[in-house]
Amino acid sequence: MDERSPEFLDAYTKEIARVIIASAYLDDELCGLITATLDLNDIQANALVRPMQARAKLDLMERLVNTFVKDKKDAAVVTKFIRECKSAFLDRNEVAHGLFGHNSDGEVTVRSYSGKAKLTGQPKRWTIQQVGELADKLLALEEACATMKKALASA
Repeated sequence: MDERSPEFLDAYTKEIARVIIASAYLDDELCGLITATLDLNDIQANALVRPMQARAKLDLMERLVNTFVKDKKDAAVVTKFIRECKSAFLDRNEVAHGLFGHNSDGEVTVRSYSGKAKLTGQPKRWTIQQVGELADKLLALEEACATMKKALASA
């Protein structure tokens, strides 16, 4: 498909929207997981947890793992989940705050100047496939977070 066509641009834009929406769902599930872990009421959660940036929520979860997860295997699973979330949110920020447009070859891309690109000045190109894969990864992490919250509730 021609990357300058309206159909391609619409498809690319939809993938970016999926990333934003999926990250919001994951953030909401992280709020619920922290709220359940700390046994907070809605007022406490809305005042303390919801306003936190995703990175701060994940940092808090790292501290909570040491206190609330006694089994080493379970702690390893949660720690891996937190690491994957941090990576996904960094990628989400690249897509959300990157420059959307055509590169010099006429390819549609989101150009990001973060991570290694921040120092080199060489932007990272996000293809439509990569953006779609990130949206799928965020949705899978959201589902995993919901599963952890249910497991905590039944424990």
